[in-house]
Amino acid sequence: MKHHTAFLRFEAVLDYCERRCSGKTLEDAMKFGRQRDWFDSSNRLTASGEALAEIIMQSPDFKGDPGVSN
Repeated sequence: MKHHTAFLRFEAVLDYCERRCSGKTLEDAMKFGRQRDWFDSSNRLTASGEALAEIIMQSPDFKGDPGVSN
């Protein structure tokens, strides 16, 4: 489950970036997230990206797997 949770966190932040960036591609969304220090140069979540993911995943609008915990 650890890998599944990590994937959900990554996807939650990437989705957030996609919705807010002016570009239309996943590359644009990743660039947007890197500029805000949510992703590192290896496209992994940073500490601030992990914190953002936690906030997003606690939102009632989050559509992830509710049965997954840390």
